[in-house]
Amino acid sequence: MELLRFAETTLQGLVCAEERQLQCKTGLRLFCRMDIGVIKLEDGRFEYWVNEVDRTPNASLFACGVSPWGETLARDFGEAILSLCRDG
Repeated sequence: MELLRFAETTLQGLVCAEERQLQCKTGLRLFCRMDIGVIKLEDGRFEYWVNEVDRTPNASLFACGVSPWGETLARDFGEAILSLCRDG
């Protein structure tokens, strides 16, 4: 739950900062891949940081070929675009 909260808070911060700077909606609202680093401290707590952010449906996690998830990603991406157009 802590990792999810970190990812959501970080994404929201990136979206707000980019939209404030560009004065328009960011593509991060549609798709974002974050590479998040995690380390467990000696006292048992975890620390998180973002190594990389990518905003394209072609984003791959250190891939060297076609992902077996390409079809699923394309379908979900299409549904997200339709939903965004319908819901505004």
